[in-house]
Amino acid sequence: MRYIDSAVGCSLLAGLIIAAPLRAEDKPDFNWSWEEEGGSSSAQAPAMGVPAGKMDPETYNQLLKENLTLRRKLQDTDRGSEAMREENARLQHDMTALQGQITTSTDEIARLKRESSSSADPEQLVEMEARLAAAESARLQSAQDLAALESRLERAESKPPVNRGAAVKPGSDLFVSLERENAELRDKLADVETEKQKVLKQLRDVESEVEAKGELEAQMASASSESDKHKMVIRKLLERLPALEQDLAETQSREREKDAELSQREREMRALKTELDRREHRLKKAERVAALLAQARSEVRMVDNNRQRDMYYNMGVVFANRGQFREAEREYLRALRQDPTDADTHYNLAVLYDQNLKQYRQAASHYRRYLKLRPNAPDSNEVRLWIAAAETR
Repeated sequence: MRYIDSAVGCSLLAGLIIAAPLRAEDKPDFNWSWEEEGGSSSAQAPAMGVPAGKMDPETYNQLLKENLTLRRKLQDTDRGSEAMREENARLQHDMTALQGQITTSTDEIARLKRESSSSADPEQLVEMEARLAAAESARLQSAQDLAALESRLERAESKPPVNRGAAVKPGSDLFVSLERENAELRDKLADVETEKQKVLKQLRDVESEVEAKGELEAQMASASSESDKHKMVIRKLLERLPALEQDLAETQSREREKDAELSQREREMRALKTELDRREHRLKKAERVAALLAQARSEVRMVDNNRQRDMYYNMGVVFANRGQFREAEREYLRALRQDPTDADTHYNLAVLYDQNLKQYRQAASHYRRYLKLRPNAPDSNEVRLWIAAAETR
């Protein structure tokens, strides 16, 4: 449906009213005559009909007045109707074109907003911002042109109709012709009234569409406000972009330096670990060697001690057999210093103290050491008796 506003609807109503009237060339011209008080004026009367003097003057005059009123309405409406129809048609065409431009601009703005919201390239954002501003400017210009056309239609609607035609006083005329003509005029006016009601219905529909157009313009204004916010955000981001790029470059430079330093530290750590493994290997090897040396020394010392012990033990036996008991005691004690765990030395020294030197306390002590070192000795019972005997002396 073509969009028109209330002014266009009024123009359409005028056109419908104009289409119905009786054209001057379709009906014969009437020339009226009447008499004024204190003077007279005359006009040609129709040649056919009933003389006015034979009718009711009041009825006749009323019929003439109704006829004149209807004719004046139709003649006034007929004047200038063609020019008004052409002007209205041209204005409607311009309004339709402007509404199409507004719709196109609205679609373009919506498309540019979708593209700007989905694009992340700063150059594309700047280009879309310029295109969006151009589309918004075109939409505003189209809206201004449409408002100007609506104002012209309102002014055209508000112009009062030109009331032309000379005042006519009823004169003589055929009553039958007037009555028939009045009936035809009433029928035409009834048709015009019907068309007028149709146009009024169309005007109500147009008002609803105008309200919808107002809501659309409000939505477009809201979208324009959102677009301005998006532009401001984009502009701020573009202003911050150089500083962010500088920060990113500095961060990347510091990261490269840290990576180089970390690589150097890792190389040093690997070298230190290699050296540490090498030293640990040498240390373990040295520990094994030291253990072997200590074991060898211990074995050598043990061999030496055993040899010294045996030598002192044998010397003690020799001195005891010769009767040199103190010398035998000395050699036995030297043997015990080399090996305090030698049971045989303790046994010989205990016998020496018990039987030869008569030192029973020392004898009992060495007997006990002997039993401790050899608890299962074959003569253990006999030794216990010697201990008991030594302790009682």
